[in-house]
Amino acid sequence: MWYVKELLSKSAKYIKNYFFEIGVLFSILVLALVLIKLVGLEKNTEKREVNSHTDSLLSPSGVLKTYCFYRDQKATPEAPYAVQEHVQMTINGASVAGTKTGTQSGPDMTNGYQGTLVGEVKGDEIEVIFSYVIEGSAQKELEVYELRSDWLVKKRYALYENGDVLVPNKTEDPTLIVYKPEACS
Repeated sequence: MWYVKELLSKSAKYIKNYFFEIGVLFSILVLALVLIKLVGLEKNTEKREVNSHTDSLLSPSGVLKTYCFYRDQKATPEAPYAVQEHVQMTINGASVAGTKTGTQSGPDMTNGYQGTLVGEVKGDEIEVIFSYVIEGSAQKELEVYELRSDWLVKKRYALYENGDVLVPNKTEDPTLIVYKPEACS
């Protein structure tokens, strides 16, 4: 009989420890799920902010919205070219028109370029043909941008020729280039 009491006493300890461990594991699981949910909400909120701002890009036809941006890239060992660019985009409905000017200087060249941007808003992206002259040579390049909050972000993809236009290879991940807002002149 004393053996049964001792066995029940030890069993009660094991059961208490077992339920305690299950409680701790359950608490950790609930905490992890809450954190995952919060991170998901944060990402969705960011996406909604980007989309709501992009939706505001679409102005009624005849109503113009003009945006101006710049970037100033310092030369580094990994990217040995200093680049300064200015972008001005005017949006009328889904249509986009503007200009881009810049200079680049590095170990083997220094030059300036200027050209026009013509395209349209497509979803949360802005696709434009950048027609420009660099070192006396006329070029055309399809460029993809996103407007995020007040920043313009260029999605720089590897390019390939398609007729007389350089187009992005969207099967690869782009490099993101950030342009800061500036006052339009």
